[in-house]
Formats: sequence, C-alpha cells, structure tokens
Amino acid sequence: QLQSDSVYLARGDFQRVFRRVPSDWGSRVIFPTDSSKLQSIRWLTQEGEVRAARDDAGIWKVYRDGSTDGLPVDTAVLNVRLRRMCPLTADAFALEGTGVTAETGNPFLQLILDSRDGRSDTLLWNHTPESESRMFAFRPGRAKPLYIFYRNSYDRLKGVFSDLVAKDGIQRSGE
Repeated sequence: QLQSDSVYLARGDFQRVFRRVPSDWGSRVIFPTDSSKLQSIRWLTQEGEVRAARDDAGIWKVYRDGSTDGLPVDTAVLNVRLRRMCPLTADAFALEGTGVTAETGNPFLQLILDSRDGRSDTLLWNHTPESESRMFAFRPGRAKPLYIFYRNSYDRLKGVFSDLVAKDGIQRSGE
C-alpha cells in the first residue's frame, strides 16, 4: 500500500499482473461523465446524425439528422449505452508506434457527449474492417490513436436510430 509500512501476503502466481506495460496501470477513463448530468449524446457518421437528448421535462427523446421532432427512446437500449459511456472507459491504451493514423477530416464515427453544464466531449473513430477485433479512438486534432475499444465494447456505444426508438412508440414511465 502506498505511503504505508504495511505488507500483505497473498498466495498465487502474480507474474502476469506485474508484467503489464506501464500504460496498463493508468486509468482508462476518457470522460468521467455521470449519466444524470448528460443533456445529449450525438453520434455522427457518414449516414447522418443520431441524437438522444433530454427534453424540458428531462425525458429522453431520439432525433435523426437535425430533426426537431423527437421520438420516444427505448430506455433499455439507451441505458446500455449510458452504462458504457458514463464514465466512458477505454479497454486499453494504443501503444506508441502503432501504424494507425486518424482520419480526422472524415472519421467513421464522432461521439459527442454534451453535459447540462455546457461541457462537450468528443471522441473520433476510424473505419475498421468487421474482421478487426479492435477499434482505435482519437481525440480531435490528434493524429495518433490514444485508446482501444474491443469490438463488443464499441458495439455497445453505437447509436443506431432504429435501435434507440421505442418499438411501440411509447416510453415507459420511470425508465
């Protein structure tokens, strides 16, 4: 324990833990956002924009391509996205020397989290072939990737309009 004279004895093989590269010891939290403080989430892709936003009553609605007419959100799907985004945490750090560079002029996905206090955080992703198990994420204005998301983690972040809209057009109260 740091700044302590205490020593702990443990049984087992800890070689795997202590062989980690220094970057694996750091916090992988990208945006320490609390879901209760989010005002909107925007997903910008080549297909257009999908936005989930709270209305004046604090109810989540989903919008497509700048529309002002929001539809009821499927809260079960949105809650999965919120649990993955709040806080937004990478699966790993991209190692120095990776051959991947950012497509900052034409990212595959821009994820923008807007907080009620006016703060806006953005993360960009390049297109990655479906066969690739890792997705590289970038901060705007930075050519080298900072973060790695494994495919299943990335899939839980995506904002597909048809997934986010409540199937029966009714948002359940208390969700």
